[in-house]
Amino acid sequence: MIAVERRGRLGNQLFQFAFGIAASRRLGTSFAMADEELRALFTLGEYGRPIGRIGRSIHYRVDRATHPYEVVKIEERVDGPAEVMAHLRDRTHYAGFFQSEDFFADLRETVRETYVPRRKHLTAFKAHCGHLLERPYICCHVRRTDYLTLGEGAALPVSYYTDALQSLDLPTETPVLFVGDDLNEVEAEFGLSANVRFERNSEIVDLLLMTHAAAVVTSNSSFSWWGAWLGSDTRPVVAPRFWLGFRNRLEYPPRVVPERWTQLIATPESTDG
Repeated sequence: MIAVERRGRLGNQLFQFAFGIAASRRLGTSFAMADEELRALFTLGEYGRPIGRIGRSIHYRVDRATHPYEVVKIEERVDGPAEVMAHLRDRTHYAGFFQSEDFFADLRETVRETYVPRRKHLTAFKAHCGHLLERPYICCHVRRTDYLTLGEGAALPVSYYTDALQSLDLPTETPVLFVGDDLNEVEAEFGLSANVRFERNSEIVDLLLMTHAAAVVTSNSSFSWWGAWLGSDTRPVVAPRFWLGFRNRLEYPPRVVPERWTQLIATPESTDG
C-alpha cells in the first residue's frame, strides 16, 4: 500500500491520482488518496467502487498504524518521471506534483476510463452545450487570476492565442470557444470576431468543452492539460513551449508537454501582468 498526498487544484489532483494508479500497479499493491473532489466529478472506474474504496482506506489506516510510512516529496525540478518510477517503494507516502504523462504512459487507457465524468455532469453538459457539438470547433483555455502574480508572472500573453489560432490548419470559419478563469483580456482582443464566443462555466463543463473540441489551444495549467489529453490523440493540440518556464525559456515542469502536441513559443509582453 502506498499513499499519495492530495495537493492543489483539480488539474493537479488528476495527475496525483493517475500517479497513484501507475505506481501501485508497478509495485503490485494498492494506493490511498483523498478523492472526494475527484469522485464528485468522475466515476473513477474500478477505483470509484464503494467497497474497494472503503477497503483501501481501512487497509491504509491499519497499515500506517503498524508500519509508519516514510514521506517522499517529489521535486519537479530534480526528480524526473523515469527517476521516480524506477525508485518506487511500498509503504511510502508520496507528496508533490506529477505533471507528465510519462508517469502513467503505459496505462493511458486505464486513466482515461478512470476519468469518465459522472452521468449527471454529462447530461448537464449536453443540455447546455449540445448545440455546440453539432459542428467542429476550436477550444482555447485561458488561465490568469493567480498566474498574474505567480513568480515573474505565469499568465500567457494574448498574442500566444493569436499565434496558436493562426497555426491551426482548420477552416477560418471554424467556431472558436474561449474558456477559463478570466476572459477579459482575450475578449477585448477577439470580441469583435463573428465566429468567437466566450464561455463562463463550471470546471467540469469547461473540461468537457475542451475534451470534445476538434482542436485545443491550451494554457500552461494542469487543468488545461487534462482537457486536451482526455480528448482524441489524433486532433491538433497547441501548447506553450516551456510551459510555466516560458519567460525564461526553461521547461518547467520537465517533460510536461507530450511530444505529439505542437509547441508554440510565447513571447512575454512588457505590459503583460
